[in-house]
Amino acid sequence: MAQQTCLKATEPTLETLFDSIVTVYVGPKKAKFDVHQGLICHYSSYFKAALSGSFKESKKGIVDLEDETEQTFKLFYLWLYSQKLVVEVSREYEAWLRLAELYVFGDKRGVPKLKNRIIDTMVAWNAQLDVVPLPLNFLVYDNTPEFSPLRKLLVDFVAWGMDVLDAKTFASTQEYSKEFLIDLVRAIEKRPSPRLLRNAPFRIDLCSYHEHEEPGKTK
Repeated sequence: MAQQTCLKATEPTLETLFDSIVTVYVGPKKAKFDVHQGLICHYSSYFKAALSGSFKESKKGIVDLEDETEQTFKLFYLWLYSQKLVVEVSREYEAWLRLAELYVFGDKRGVPKLKNRIIDTMVAWNAQLDVVPLPLNFLVYDNTPEFSPLRKLLVDFVAWGMDVLDAKTFASTQEYSKEFLIDLVRAIEKRPSPRLLRNAPFRIDLCSYHEHEEPGKTK
């Protein structure tokens, strides 16, 4: 099998990206976002499917995302046009929560380039701030599939920042997902000794946490 490589987006012409306008209504209050169809379809397989063929969304040029939040979609919208995450680097849980929620959105809506950018940002924040966003474990495990790169990253953040005795204390609380704890124990068992943070997989092989050419697969 050929070695997988991180996504290399083929950039279309500006005329293709910035073509007709479609409307996305978000949340129960139906916040309105007007967006270029070519742009959103280029980055999102969900919108590409919804806005093509015989779907009613394609005929009307309207997509309704009642189950998404306006805050999360706005971050996606800003990234879509700027290719930048408009979330300030912070030690605060709220900032990490915004990134995790946006990753979940990208997972649901088929936006691999956005997911990869969020992974890179989390790793950079971890290195800069020495923060492990443990409270995210329920959000991540409740909203991502079994082999999600975000699950892997969160587990590795914790596994490389603690010893086995520390890990055992987790089991006595209700603050952690059972699946998270199982994955954590497995990751610690596989971790080489001595534990050197500079050898952590997220420091030496960031690509292993990225979406690759086969959707849903990692390296």
